[in-house]
Amino acid sequence: MSLEIVEHLHAAGAISDLDRSFARLMARLAGASDGSLELAAALVSRASAEGNLCLDLAGLAGEPAAAGQAAPLCPALKPWVSALCRTAVVGAPGDWRPLVLDGTRLYLHRHWEGEQGLARILRERSQVEAPAVDVALLREGIERLFPEREGEPDWQRVAAAVAVLQPFCVITGGPGTGKTTTVARVLTLLLEQSTDRPLRLALAAPTGKAAARLQEAIRESAGRLACADGIREKLAGMEASTLHRLLGRRPVSAAADRDEQEPLPFDAVLVDEASMVSLHLLYGLARSLSGDARLILLGDRDQLASVEAGAVLGDICGPEIGRASCRERVS
Repeated sequence: MSLEIVEHLHAAGAISDLDRSFARLMARLAGASDGSLELAAALVSRASAEGNLCLDLAGLAGEPAAAGQAAPLCPALKPWVSALCRTAVVGAPGDWRPLVLDGTRLYLHRHWEGEQGLARILRERSQVEAPAVDVALLREGIERLFPEREGEPDWQRVAAAVAVLQPFCVITGGPGTGKTTTVARVLTLLLEQSTDRPLRLALAAPTGKAAARLQEAIRESAGRLACADGIREKLAGMEASTLHRLLGRRPVSAAADRDEQEPLPFDAVLVDEASMVSLHLLYGLARSLSGDARLILLGDRDQLASVEAGAVLGDICGPEIGRASCRERVS
């Protein structure tokens, strides 16, 4: 394959200066290549800039590398994969290489490690129950805050139960589905569970504007909730911050050792507008929480995505986690 393909794509505006520079860097590090590496490196860099965590070689093999009739074709899949595997900069999952080839998916190493690390943490959290839940108190609180309705299942009730019973919960829905109202009630249930010591709650969002909206919505909801005055006052006094401020100087990269950092001092963290949270920011948060802290994600999977790589909320909204078990425990 001619090394001129990357230059052709750059001249046509199909890849950026950064994509071309990254391809050249990989070529220098590899020492020798037939051009397959440079093309793959440029395309995976472009994919990252477009918000994708990886490049699926199977979907591109034999196809034009860019839109337009004059665009050069990508190599066939087997020769392309074989050529990449022979270079010094492409490794298998777990290898410490700039690029990781996982099956036919090519990753920048930091994206592969971040995806694997976050998946592991969320999987671990979804398989255990939150400690010290007074189920009788929770059942009474749900009956009081979510009056029973006839007809279809009340998924707001289910979401509240999951948020209290599980260390990890996702509450998602489109505009007007009552996500923020549900969250105010969830926070009430969590505060009511805290009888031995004050519950350390943190409210966060990816932007300052989103954090301000969350804070105001919870304060407005507090006055309408069927709860004790003390709980209502705590809700009205809650403040929300950006995720970056919440994490402070903590590293969000996958390379940082989370064992070197003290966990964030919270029993529960609620993140609004989670569709806008990038892979690495959410990974930085998840790995900074203690093992028994609750993590609650709130958002609409179809709303704005992160400006960085990784549509995390959309990726984790597929499976239904914990509905049946939680319904049984509070019914």
